Amino acid sequence: MRNSKNAKKSNAEKTDSRLFVRLPLEHEWRKLSPASIREMVVKRLSISPASIGLIKPARSGFALSPCSIEVCENILKASGGLFLSGAKLEPATQWIPLLIPTVPKSINTLQGHKEISELMLADEIERVSLVRPQAVKLYGYQKPDVPHRTWLVLFTKTLKPGFRVFDESVRARAAEEKASEMEALIGHTENANPVMEANKTTIISVPESPEAEEELTHKFDNVTQESVEVAADSSMQL
Repeated sequence: MRNSKNAKKSNAEKTDSRLFVRLPLEHEWRKLSPASIREMVVKRLSISPASIGLIKPARSGFALSPCSIEVCENILKASGGLFLSGAKLEPATQWIPLLIPTVPKSINTLQGHKEISELMLADEIERVSLVRPQAVKLYGYQKPDVPHRTWLVLFTKTLKPGFRVFDESVRARAAEEKASEMEALIGHTENANPVMEANKTTIISVPESPEAEEELTHKFDNVTQESVEVAADSSMQL
């Protein structure tokens, strides 16, 4: 009974209930303070200022914290009021993050020695799991002389972890980061670096994030390759 309650609590903590004001990179609202964003949203959507709690800058624009689920739904229903402003009001993307440790840095192919790119990894993940990731990103600090890398892979569909990619890579496992951390790290796929191919996988680069996100980016970049591999090896032994 207790385990069931803990599982429900854990799932609730990983759900990002915020709303996001998505702004194009050159949009004039990006220069505004959170207080000014509140004023603009309240005025254009004809809602109470008290309906929105905390407002923080985010890579894709601004993150709004509605005071309740009911208020959140009402704000979304009124989101058409932002149409003429060029802004979009959307719920947070509920990312499902997986880590794939010890992916080889390069492989031998008929065309010669080839470094594994983001696109190659996305294709391989789709081949073995039958689900194409929405985004991929190198995870943590990558030493140049290490023959393996750890990748963070993001999905919007639930899939079973445990698949392998390429030669000696460790099985994919669930990442411990919360959905809100994923949103803050990559923002929204429309504002990331798109892959210029006939697929829908987004290649993520480290964001030029506002101060509110610098601490989070620092956290991800200071995870060492060795620590991830050790954790993965320990789980395999269990």
